[in-house]
Amino acid sequence: MKALIIDNHTDFLDPLKSLLNDFEITVKPYTELVVEDKDGYDLIVLSGGYNHEPVFENPSSNKIETQIIRGTKVPLIAICYGCQMLAYAYLSSISFLGEKVYKIKEITFKQDFLDYKVGDKIKVMESHKYSVTTVGGDLEEIATSDNGIEIIKVKDKDVYGFQFHPEQRTSETDGDEIFKKLLEKLKLWTRY
Repeated sequence: MKALIIDNHTDFLDPLKSLLNDFEITVKPYTELVVEDKDGYDLIVLSGGYNHEPVFENPSSNKIETQIIRGTKVPLIAICYGCQMLAYAYLSSISFLGEKVYKIKEITFKQDFLDYKVGDKIKVMESHKYSVTTVGGDLEEIATSDNGIEIIKVKDKDVYGFQFHPEQRTSETDGDEIFKKLLEKLKLWTRY
């Protein structure tokens, strides 16, 4: 299985790669993308990033990534800044949180997802300044926290966004478990 990681200048590239250790991984910086980069992979992952302008303030620098998000025919998982890119590509609202949040947060499921039921709560690691606050018509809101929407999904496609960092594992968080369960659901990981 082949995975493309679109690197949005993440600080967490190695932990992200370790979540995908069963894949043949290609890492491509977002600044070097071409639309055809979406072809030839079984999975596309958009990483988080740092020191970016908000996605909505510089649409020209996000054009290729947005085209890949909207045009993918394979599963796509977007993390943090990648999740904001996904929300932006589907005309959703993103807001400044007032400061960078870097801590463990509790999220609540608003609909059944994987083996989580409506109302279930888990803890995940947050590290971001912006948050998805409303979703456009083609997106579903899966889970939220007091910071905003934490998990989104494109209707009728295997395209998902995690506002949190599943690759940032601690003994108190379950983000990596959600990531692995999603790979299993997508039939991209069978050892879970």
